[in-house]
Parts: sequence; structure tokens; C-alpha cells
Amino acid sequence: MKLPYRVGDSCALPLGDGRRTRARIVGHVHHLVDLAIEDASGRDVLVVRTTDRALVLQRWQRIARANAQVDTAVPRHPRIVGPAHAERLAARALGAAIPDERPLAVRMLHRHTDLGPLLGALSGDAMLVLSEPLAPAALALLRAWCEAHPSATIRLDGEGATQLADVASWPVSRVVLAGEVSLAGITAPRVRWLDLLVPLATAAVVDAFPELTSLRASALRAELDVAALARLHALRALDCSHVRLRGADALPRLRALRALRVASVEQPPSPEAIAALPLHALAIEAQGTLGDLRALARCAALQELELRELWQFAIEDVTFVHEMRALQRVEIDIGGRRKNVELYRRASWAYPWPFAYSR
Repeated sequence: MKLPYRVGDSCALPLGDGRRTRARIVGHVHHLVDLAIEDASGRDVLVVRTTDRALVLQRWQRIARANAQVDTAVPRHPRIVGPAHAERLAARALGAAIPDERPLAVRMLHRHTDLGPLLGALSGDAMLVLSEPLAPAALALLRAWCEAHPSATIRLDGEGATQLADVASWPVSRVVLAGEVSLAGITAPRVRWLDLLVPLATAAVVDAFPELTSLRASALRAELDVAALARLHALRALDCSHVRLRGADALPRLRALRALRVASVEQPPSPEAIAALPLHALAIEAQGTLGDLRALARCAALQELELRELWQFAIEDVTFVHEMRALQRVEIDIGGRRKNVELYRRASWAYPWPFAYSR
């Protein structure tokens, strides 16, 4: 393949706030590129080794060709990252803003909290944690704030979970249940995203939250009935970890599902059941009893794939991923650095975090 760059060329890296900075290609080895990233004065502020994917796709535009006097010495101890992470490192080094990395604001609300000034200072995507029941006046104030900020997250911990009946009627789209609660008589049709940290009957969850598009279940040793989830007609993302799946091979009945994560679960779905879904993103982690993975090759629409802690497999069991043309991001850990690196060496997709970096 003829590369659209050569040693010594300069390119532009787009930063998170729309700015661009200049990077000089010092050398390249196979599909790894050494970049010296400069500030406005030409001083190197970061030396990084990354994949050449962004250069090959011309997302990092070449802005100057090399001259004959280029010093091709490889920088000492460069950190190996992916292209997107290289942009973030450059942005931090140059003091640029990175909007998509803004930390989530989390605020604990107690019965004696003065909500007026606190709510006025919060961003609309904050997480508000109710760890104990609030007074009616405080609840009314919180509801009014949620009506103006429907993308906020309400987390109900401990005794605060008893106020689910109040929260269910609010225009809140994201809820975290982390306290013991009864779902009898609860209907929350506006909730689209539910994080379930306590064991609850799946049928009761479906009845209480009928319009879910995303469900994360991670209550230790809880049971999740996959067949019951089929009644969630809009469910697009399912994340299961440390739970027991009942009827896992009913997974193909979740026809709207586009993203699935299965991590350390009992009785996981078979690869054949997973392959029957038109998934765009799939993560399988720590499933030591999982059988032949090659059925996943039938996931023609799959764009992101993570296979972690699947140490029972050999390189030959996973090479099918090289033929999946829609893949854009892949993370594989089948045990042993040599096996993982060999899979990436043969691949066309970018080296992901964390397997392709060195300290």
C-alpha cells in the first residue's frame, strides 16, 4: 500500500475545541508513527508514537512535505497510543479545551440540603444522588429543576429509593437504582436509561420502565430473564455483568438491540444467539466457558468489538475478525501479550487502548 505521507512530513492534528496544532512525523515503523507535536513557537510539547490510521484516512491533513535534511532519529521512549488518544494528549499539553471529556457532576442531596443555590450551579447533565427522603418542598424544587434539565440522572441510594414513586412521574430520562425498592404500582414511561444495581424481578422492571432504550444490570448474583426483556420494544443497549442470565438464548427476540455487553455472567448467550442480532457494538468479557466464537463472523454490521479475558482461545480461534469489513474499533485480550500483538499485527484496524502502549 502506498502511504500518503513520508518521514519528515508535517501534519495538522484537530483538537477537541476545533483548534489545530502542528505535528512533525519523525519516523515510522510498520504501521506506527513517531510524532513530535509543536506549539506555536515550534517547541516540542509532546512526543508520542501512534498508529498511522488517521494519516492514511487523511483525517490528519498533511500540511508540508519533508525536505532532504530531515533528522529521522526516533524520539526516546515515546508513549504508544491510538490516534484519538494522541489528539487528547496534544490538547492537554497545549492547554486546549476537550468538551467531550468534561467530568460528570455528582451531587449528594440530603434532607437538610439547601437546593436553591446548589441546583442553580449545576449543569443539565449532572447526577443527583438521593440517599435519604427529601421533604415535599425540596422534592417540588427538584422536580422543577428536572423539568428544565431532562438529561440529568437521578440516583436513588439507601432510604432515598423509597422516593422512586415520586421520581417516576418526573420528566427524567436516566435513573440509577442502588437501594432496595418495591416496583409495585410504579410506572415511569419517560425513563429511557436504567442502571440496575439491586436485584429486582425482570418482569417487574419491564412493567415499571416500559420505554427503556438502555439497561445496565450489575447487581451481584441477581437473575435477569432475557425472555422478559423481549417486551422492551425499544431496547437498543444491554449491559450485563456479574448476574445470572435466564433464557439467554432468547436474545434474538430483542430485535431492536444494537449494543450488547456480557461480562462475568452465569449462563451467557451462545455466540450463535449473539450473531442472530444486527449488533453495531459487542463486548464479551471474562467468560471462561464460552464456546466457539466463529459464529460472530456473521455479525456483518458490527463496528466495535471487545473480547477481554477470554484466555481459553488461541489465535486461530479469533482470526475471523480480520475478515469483518465493518469493524472500526477492536480490543482483544485472549491471554498472553504475544497472542494479542500477533492479532493486531495482522489487522487493518487501529491499535486500541490499552494493548498498544508501553510505559
